[in-house]
Amino acid sequence: MKNRKPYRNEREVKTAVTMLIVLLLLFMTGAQSFAAAENGMEDKEDTDIYVQDEAGEDEKGQGEAAETADVSDEDTEKDENGDEETEESAEKDPEASGQESEDKAAEEPPEKAAAKATEVRSNAAVLRAAAGQRITYTGTKVGSAAGETSVFKVVSGGTTYTGTCAKQGVKMSTSGQATITKIANTSKIAKLVYHYAVEPGTANWWNGSQSTSKAGLLLGYSSDSATNVTKQRLIEAFCQIYNMGDSSWYSTITNPNTGGWTSDTAQKVRNLYNSINTGSITVPEGFEIWYADAGNSQPFMIWAYNPAGYVTMTKKSGNKKITG
Repeated sequence: MKNRKPYRNEREVKTAVTMLIVLLLLFMTGAQSFAAAENGMEDKEDTDIYVQDEAGEDEKGQGEAAETADVSDEDTEKDENGDEETEESAEKDPEASGQESEDKAAEEPPEKAAAKATEVRSNAAVLRAAAGQRITYTGTKVGSAAGETSVFKVVSGGTTYTGTCAKQGVKMSTSGQATITKIANTSKIAKLVYHYAVEPGTANWWNGSQSTSKAGLLLGYSSDSATNVTKQRLIEAFCQIYNMGDSSWYSTITNPNTGGWTSDTAQKVRNLYNSINTGSITVPEGFEIWYADAGNSQPFMIWAYNPAGYVTMTKKSGNKKITG
């Protein structure tokens, strides 16, 4: 028995040591697992917090979008009910304001909508005094004998209008006011004035190099100098005949008290006026001619020509996403 005891003790010691080693290994393995688990929990907690923050932001964004949508719905209802759009709703939903402008533009008559949508610019002459209104003028006499001519001037809107007497036998005033009426560019007098007083440029009959030239050959005389009637005076005669009629003009111009022309000269001028075919003469839009009634003073016609310029059109929309 004494010989077996050491063996048992040695075996028991080995068993105990083995168990201690196992326990130690188990303890060390458990500690590592615990540390890893703890770290995992910390990472998981950090991740959960980040995701929760993102979710919170998303929910907030959705809430703002829902709020904006509610405001838009309210604005739409207000627009449909005809209520005035508030400044707050316009700030929260700028597109609603643009849509409202387009809706209102669609409800407007085409004429008004076109006027608002289109801007047109032209440098054609436009007398700033509308038809039926009064303009201020000055008048003077140039030439002599049968070539004496009344010359009128009106300055309006930066444009100088010039013209001449429209009624023989009425005393001219050197200044005053007159009521104006537009004469159509399709009329015979508009075509004659444009063709002879404007179209030839610097050689025109009214105030160009040909204005003081005698018109004898044009009237059928053997030479230009056979009459004192100038080409400038022919322009005045054309205006008077158009306004008075050729018979009334003839009787007035041949009267010693209201004209003093010889019947031969008057007849030749009247024949020239009636013989001119204006069918091939085209008057551009930039030309204007007006009749001016000066009351008890001599009536007259005035005209001006500014070539029509380029026209630009700009489309405007209430929705800035369309036109910028």
